[in-house]
Amino acid sequence: MAIKIAKKKPKWLTKISEENRRAADKAFQGRCAFIIAYLEFLEELDDINEEFGTSFKIDDVFGITQEEEQKALDIVEGDDDEED
Repeated sequence: MAIKIAKKKPKWLTKISEENRRAADKAFQGRCAFIIAYLEFLEELDDINEEFGTSFKIDDVFGITQEEEQKALDIVEGDDDEED
């Protein structure tokens, strides 16, 4: 039994391949942006540790409570002054 193989991909298969390539490219670009943000965060963390004499590590992010987060936001936004 002979099987005939097409010399050219069908349009539908070419379209799927192109969509998959674009999706993979977009995912790769997102990954690169994520890595850059991570590296910038580490640099900012080093700056904070140097400025305030602290020794925070990236894992310390997971120990931040909602109360601490809200207090920091209030201070930054100036809402803390209203309570005094």
